[in-house]
Amino acid sequence: MIAIILALLTISPANAFKVVSIEEFKARPIPEFAKHLEGQELVDYINANQPFYKAGLPKLSYKQFKSRLMKSEPFVDESLRAPEIYSYEEIPESFDAREKWPECTSIYTIRDQANCGSCWAVSAASAMSDRLCIATRGMNQV
Repeated sequence: MIAIILALLTISPANAFKVVSIEEFKARPIPEFAKHLEGQELVDYINANQPFYKAGLPKLSYKQFKSRLMKSEPFVDESLRAPEIYSYEEIPESFDAREKWPECTSIYTIRDQANCGSCWAVSAASAMSDRLCIATRGMNQV
């Protein structure tokens, strides 16, 4: 911590932001101690050494952020893979599902999934409910 404070004190305010272009800034070498900074010390170093943006800490902790991510596992079982279907039918210039199935009002709905870690589940359930409505000609609306 003392090394950081000393380093920041040696940068005079007149020289700290004497950057003409982003290229000039990118050409500057990064001091060895700065490569190992984390958290607030890194934010303070960034803000003291460049004028292009103001760095800050994220609202989520690393643990909270990581808990919202899902594992990505490779698809292994080839027997479960759906066969490729080739269709040579004419594709229409435009298509609107609301016109094709007006009795299925769920097709009109766009759900706000902001910051939703389970957006994949919401999207899948929405698609399934639309398919159920279409298959039952509007009799089953979920």
